[in-house]
Amino acid sequence: MCVYGLPPGGVEKYLVKVGDAIAAGDRIAEVSTDKATVDFDVVDDGIVAKFLIPEGTQDVAARTSLPAPAVIAPSP
Repeated sequence: MCVYGLPPGGVEKYLVKVGDAIAAGDRIAEVSTDKATVDFDVVDDGIVAKFLIPEGTQDVAARTSLPAPAVIAPSP
């Protein structure tokens, strides 16, 4: 599993659901910072296994890794 860094801010909404297959470059979430709401893309293929940080959570620390908001399992 790769580590993905989030900017400081919050998870506004997820654009995928648990069980969805994702591919490198797919947008999986919108995250807010103090300046803007930005898309969050993945760099590896996989399947969304679960979300650990609920949608709408604010004050997510800088450099929180993606496995904290969403666990990505490798594609079969």
